[in-house]
Amino acid sequence: MVICIIARATAVLGMLGLLKCCGYQKESENQLEWKELFFITFAGLIRGAIAFGLVLRMGDEILNRSVIVTSCLTLVVFTTVFFGSTIGVFGACLFPSKKKVEGETEENDGVSNNSVSDLSVAHTKEVVSRLNELEKRRQDMREKLHELEHSRKTMSFTDACVLYKDRLFETILRPMLVFEYEVNKIKNAREVFETFKSHAPNLDKMMLH
Repeated sequence: MVICIIARATAVLGMLGLLKCCGYQKESENQLEWKELFFITFAGLIRGAIAFGLVLRMGDEILNRSVIVTSCLTLVVFTTVFFGSTIGVFGACLFPSKKKVEGETEENDGVSNNSVSDLSVAHTKEVVSRLNELEKRRQDMREKLHELEHSRKTMSFTDACVLYKDRLFETILRPMLVFEYEVNKIKNAREVFETFKSHAPNLDKMMLH
């Protein structure tokens, strides 16, 4: 039992300390606390069917096999019963639930309730606005998909061959043969051209002004 506790603590605490020395969780906001590591260590002490199954795979030619099997079975039963029944109490001691402290004044209660209600209303409005924005985006995507499906159905065989030829050149051949070729270069150029084309009357007015 002592060997299991030392080995488990070394595996959890020692390995995490070694990882932190290598920069693990250096800039992370969710740092593991020591009480969480102790809880992981405590929970890992519950041995089970895997340990007992590995012991049963030992051959009869191994010296003192019956002693090893009996010791492992005793360890499994003890850790399962003792640590399994006390892990809830251990977790409650390490991570106490946040309950409202008794003895607060009614004024503080009113202020806190008002602030909470204001925050809930603001949060609800934000959620509703985001849902409306997502619904609008989904509607736009549906319209685009409908247009693409319509264009695919009405596309002629020649247009389909030209489209697949362009995709073959832009996505496979040119990146392989041209040095530092940008895959979306032609696509971006087309978007710029379409933008200028759609805003041509406004650009003319701006130039004349």
